[in-house]
Amino acid sequence: MRPAAPLLAFALVAAAPHAAALPVPEVAETVETIHYDIAGRNEGELARQMRLLGPDGFFGRLDHGLGYRYGYVWDGRVCALSEVAISLELTFRYPRWTDPDQARRRVREAWDRFYAALVVHEEGHAEIARAGAQELAEALAGLPARDDCDRLRADIAETAREVMGAMHEAQRRYDAETGHGQTQGAVIRTRR
Repeated sequence: MRPAAPLLAFALVAAAPHAAALPVPEVAETVETIHYDIAGRNEGELARQMRLLGPDGFFGRLDHGLGYRYGYVWDGRVCALSEVAISLELTFRYPRWTDPDQARRRVREAWDRFYAALVVHEEGHAEIARAGAQELAEALAGLPARDDCDRLRADIAETAREVMGAMHEAQRRYDAETGHGQTQGAVIRTRR
């Protein structure tokens, strides 16, 4: 009789009114762009200013926050998610060249190429964060009901930890593969 118990438990979970997977929620995304001011007449001066004033010594950066909240119900037999909400906050940090008119045209053109490449690189980070947020939405919405709410909460926390860990690893790999944007052209020459 012992092997029948898991089958019975599965049947109760499958038949529970709240055991069905939730619809995958849309990710609520907020985006902010913050600029730090730099000045210079040549690429070397601009690079020095960015190293000095940029976020943690980088020329640009994307900060992202991935959050989730949920509700659940206990029907006397199983505990199941009743709602899931996912939020993603993206904050882009870029340099703003305050005195480009003081530089030669060649420097301004080089700056334009550099800045466009920096934006492409940081947007790559944003896409990884968006993919992670979508993966978290799908994973949480698909969690099955559990026989108690403590177990369900533990499953939610572990799922979020795994998804967020994978997203952070993807961000690290992206920077390693692109040399923090250098292979994408986010390079400014410091010598002629």
